[in-house]
Amino acid sequence: MAAGDRWERARAPVVLVGFMAAGKTTAGRILASLTGREFLDLDDLIALGSGRPVPDIIRTSGEARFRGLEARALAAACRTSGTVIATGGGAVMAAANRRTLARAGCRVVWLKVSPAEVLRRAGRTSDRSDAPTPGHGAGRPLLPPTVEEVGRLLAAREEGYRDAATLEVSTEGRSAEAVARELAVLLELPGGRSAVAPGHGTEFARVDGGPPDHGPVVVGRGLLGGLASLPGFPGDGLTRVFLAGDPLALALYGGRVVRSLRQAGMEVDVEALPPGEGAKRAGVLARLWESMALRGLGRGDLVLSLGGGAASDLAGFAAATYMRGVPVAHVPTTLLAQVDAAVGGKTAINLSRGKNLAGVYHFPSLVAADLDTLGTLPPDLVAEGTVELAKTLLVGGTSVREARALALTAHRVLLAGDAPAAGHPSGVPGDDPVAAAVGKAVAAKLGTVAEDPRDRGRRMALNLGHTFGHALEAASRFRGRHGLSVAVGMLAAARLSEGRGCLAGEALQAVVSLAEDLIGLFPARDLGRLGRLEAREVQSWMAADKKRAGRDLVFVLLRGTGDGMVEPFTAKGVTGAEAAGALGLTLARVRHLKEGRE
Repeated sequence: MAAGDRWERARAPVVLVGFMAAGKTTAGRILASLTGREFLDLDDLIALGSGRPVPDIIRTSGEARFRGLEARALAAACRTSGTVIATGGGAVMAAANRRTLARAGCRVVWLKVSPAEVLRRAGRTSDRSDAPTPGHGAGRPLLPPTVEEVGRLLAAREEGYRDAATLEVSTEGRSAEAVARELAVLLELPGGRSAVAPGHGTEFARVDGGPPDHGPVVVGRGLLGGLASLPGFPGDGLTRVFLAGDPLALALYGGRVVRSLRQAGMEVDVEALPPGEGAKRAGVLARLWESMALRGLGRGDLVLSLGGGAASDLAGFAAATYMRGVPVAHVPTTLLAQVDAAVGGKTAINLSRGKNLAGVYHFPSLVAADLDTLGTLPPDLVAEGTVELAKTLLVGGTSVREARALALTAHRVLLAGDAPAAGHPSGVPGDDPVAAAVGKAVAAKLGTVAEDPRDRGRRMALNLGHTFGHALEAASRFRGRHGLSVAVGMLAAARLSEGRGCLAGEALQAVVSLAEDLIGLFPARDLGRLGRLEAREVQSWMAADKKRAGRDLVFVLLRGTGDGMVEPFTAKGVTGAEAAGALGLTLARVRHLKEGRE
């Protein structure tokens, strides 16, 4: 099984199931705190994605509609790593949801409780004021009013709980902390590391060197609890923050961000965006503008993105154009966004003819790259970020050997979930291999952007692999992963460089080996999607690429400069036959690599 096929069992999500008021949320929060995991309440994720509290969904749209939203939210939650997930009481009644848990390799715990205890606990309320949006709302609309009715519903659900669970634990007459501590022992979960807000012991690296209007990129751990104290945060006179984020990122980290900003005296409005590339549409952008206006956002206020590259792309575009420009800051929660999408000021939405075809440049006041947020990434997103990390290092002047070592070491550490211990100076490159790699890549990108802020010269080198990669994505009807497409594109660029006599010998072999190592981070099924494509089919999609000079496509190629170094350069006038030839060799190699994994 490839590294990208499944994460380590120790990092698999722990999913708590059981009847209403079994203590899933309370014990789940404590378990996450004890073991250094992130806590995710499925009802919060549903509420953020739909814009309504769960009780409102059930009352106005019916239980069937709610169950459909719940199934989609569960599938998204199960793609996280290093999390504790609390589900609703009926979440595992559907066989399809139980299959979702099993396919994801989740460790499912049934928290058992008696009918009488359910009603006793249901009379209590919990303080959820730190939630980014209302999660459960008031009451439990599906909870029966009597012990007898609760007993009948519980009996009807027990088979589903038992079928889903890999472990059963009674919560009867026990405190949530006692239950959580038992779970930590039974599941053999390691003890956690407590994050500390900046200014209270946490060290971080500040990376500068971009264009004058680009704020610093802060790389470290435990940053979310003290965003307002970070260098570059526009705190003077700032009283209002418009937080726009991916629903999953908001459910995992939004509460912490909102709480820290409110403690710093700021009002915070929260807007959940559609997940992933679905956010980067003109209609979503227009709705974001309207929401900003409705909430009274002014020119002196701040737009703050939380999530992956799609969130920073859209929020940055909205900030750049609302009232002709308001400040923006980014809190990227994926590796790809931390080393690429959130850094450099590019913003964009997609159009029907291609990705990122409408956008502007708008430099952020601050990028806060909290490495702790990478701990919940599934293997495929770790792999995608690793490709971008290696590419950025290579383009930024790092030797092929060092770029490979930094990127693949960071990949290994992230998959294993190895984080520095409490009190460790985790933000300082050299002490933490992930911080070292991210910090060096960010410095390389900022330096490149400083030379060419508007992408008319040197900055185009950051598109290494992308002319081929975007065409591969389009030809696969966007079923091919972006990171894998770029890795395959890097291999094709190496072959095109070879064909043009720019790259040969040890330098060629080093780049080819790096690209193939990156391709190998992805599951065989993903390689199969791209390997089935024909070179001419992929080539036809290049006509829509925005990186053109007149009628010519622009490719980023490589030439060896000695001592294990390569230098990127832009090449025009590449013929269709040349591009197709490089693609043909590359796709044949992808098919061979896939066959070697079977």
